[in-house]
Amino acid sequence: MQKPRLQLDDSEVERLAEHGPETGLGFYVLSSRWGLTACNVSGWALPLERSRNFFDAFDLTAGLAIPANVQVELLDYTNVAADRSQLTAMMAGLTLPPGYSGSAGALPLIASDTLRYPTRFVRMISGPADHRYVNGKLTVGTYLTTPLDCSFANSGFSAVGRYALPIPVPSSTQIQYELPAGTKIKVGTVAPMFGQSGGGVEVNLVSDTPANQVAVNTLPDY
Repeated sequence: MQKPRLQLDDSEVERLAEHGPETGLGFYVLSSRWGLTACNVSGWALPLERSRNFFDAFDLTAGLAIPANVQVELLDYTNVAADRSQLTAMMAGLTLPPGYSGSAGALPLIASDTLRYPTRFVRMISGPADHRYVNGKLTVGTYLTTPLDCSFANSGFSAVGRYALPIPVPSSTQIQYELPAGTKIKVGTVAPMFGQSGGGVEVNLVSDTPANQVAVNTLPDY
């Protein structure tokens, strides 16, 4: 019998978005009772370690069909990786699928800046709603990219590769935000990880930030 796919309860996804930093653009990696687990903004959770209960990263990389059977669970996590460098430390000593442990290639979030004028940034996510946009603000620890960089990720699956996402579900919702002058950001390059090439630009917010949602587009999956 095929293992079900793990789906987080909506309330837990919202709790993560409101209180937890993202690990990368549109996803989290956290320590939970299922071991190290990746979760995207739609709530699909993928255990990165072998799981007897749920469809995991080993099943995915073995080419097994993604289960139609979905099991919704409440989340019980102890730690969320705040960035890829912290994630690398969390992965140390674990047995993960080939390529999922990442490789050298980029220094994440190496630059800091303060916006001198209102500036537009983009989020590419796998679901229709961005839970990190709360009461006109993007929550601290949110990742974005730039309009110039996302021109190289012009489909949902190309975003998976360019932003090295752990769950290969097309990030076909493109949301453009305008951030005000004075916003403090960190900027870096996405390192190869999760069997993906990386190489895109990522921007991280160091505090809750007012944002105007100026456009929402749906890209083709491929």
